[in-house]
Amino acid sequence: VQTCALPILKQAGLRQLLVTETEPVYYLTGIWVSPMERMMALYIREDGKVTFFGNKLFAIAPQEGLEMVEHT
Repeated sequence: VQTCALPILKQAGLRQLLVTETEPVYYLTGIWVSPMERMMALYIREDGKVTFFGNKLFAIAPQEGLEMVEHT
């Protein structure tokens, strides 16, 4: 998981960021998913915690530093 977003968050005065577009999620995590109508989101907190929300159908392998929250 890339932490390049953390300095940008701090500079912008933000405490959290929600990323929902496929390309930025891929850039930050290396996970490429075409979610179609299914929800996919990456939640980044100012303390560096990163959570990926996605459908179990995506079959995403666990990654170090990335909490996975899967739904059906």
